[in-house]
Parts: sequence; C-alpha cells; structure tokens
Amino acid sequence: MATNPLHPVFYVYQHLKADTGEIFYVGKGMGRRAHDTYHRSKYWKNIVAKHGLTVEFLKVEITEPESLELEIATIDKYRKQGLQIINMTDGGDGTSGYNHTDEHKRMMSAKQSGENNPRFGKVGTRKGAVVTPETLEKLRLSHLGKELPEEQKRKIRESTKKARAGIKTLGMTGRVHSEETKAKMREKAMGRKLSAESIAKMSMTKKLAAAKKKAQS
Repeated sequence: MATNPLHPVFYVYQHLKADTGEIFYVGKGMGRRAHDTYHRSKYWKNIVAKHGLTVEFLKVEITEPESLELEIATIDKYRKQGLQIINMTDGGDGTSGYNHTDEHKRMMSAKQSGENNPRFGKVGTRKGAVVTPETLEKLRLSHLGKELPEEQKRKIRESTKKARAGIKTLGMTGRVHSEETKAKMREKAMGRKLSAESIAKMSMTKKLAAAKKKAQS
C-alpha cells in the first residue's frame, strides 16, 4: 500500500565521506532509506568502500512534496558551491505515489532537458534499448568521413567476397588454430561415422573442385 505523500513521515538526508566529512550525495526518503546500502549506484558504493559513510539528516518529519522541494534546492545549492556530489539528476524524481502538479512537472522537465540532462551527448549502450530514427541518423552522421585502417578494409573485402561466393566463415576469418586445438579437432573427427549422404556430398564437392581447377588451367 502506497504511503500518503501528505503524511509527515519523510525526510531529506545527505551522505558524507566518513574520513574527510565531504558531502557526496543528497536524497529524500522515509524509514531506513537513508541507511540503505543496497539500492545504490556503483559510484556511491565505490566511494563508501574507499572512504566509509556518515549519514546526516537535513530535515525530518515533513511531507513528500516538502522533501522533494528541499532535495532539489539542496542539490542546486551544493552544485553552485562547487561540491562534487554524485547525484545523477537534479532531485525530485524519487516519489512514492505522489502526483506532481503541472507546474512542478514543467520545472522538472526543463531541468532535465538538453545540456542539463546528465546523459546529454552520450550514446546509450543498454542491451535491448530502443534506438530512435533521430539517434540512428546522428550515429550515421558521426561516422561520415572516418577513414578505416587498411587492415580492417582488407578483412571487410575478404569477408564480402566470401559472402558473395556463398562461403560461410563463421567468424573464423584470419584465425590460426594452436597445435593443441588442431589435435583436439583431429581426435574429435576420428571415429566419426559419416552418413552415405554426407559421403556422396563430399565426393561431389571434390569432383566439382577438380573440374573447376582443370577448366582454369
């Protein structure tokens, strides 16, 4: 059951490096959230593993709308002061069922738009992420005029030729097996019984190859 956002059970807290007292994170929550060490980013965990953790409460027993506003204001203040906090957003986005007013939504949207967005200018690499046509076009344009190394060009040409000739490379183009791998492959092949159909296909392949070689000579 969702907590009533107007009940004064929320708070705003900040995390400090235990060894230096430096503030590195600001958050809002209720219950044990301020002391939770599991649902955190890898950056947060790395800092705590290296420096330890001190928890401070900025304001307690407030409603969720009040906690959201204070979180946003505190993050903004610290960033203007030059503090290196690791919050990925400007705050106000961790709600527990609270419905923002239209004005608040517009403010949050403006703060996360364009260069204000922490992902601005970065290409996503999440597995399964949906790439928009606009993003694809940006990626295409970003690669225009780039010169490939000659070795990469050669491999592409060889792969294309084999593909057109109907030869399947299975990703092994240019790879050299070690003697140990070759020995294992021979042992695996030895004793393998071929079907009459496979033998006939192999025979036909050899005959075709011999005929082609004879025609070219």
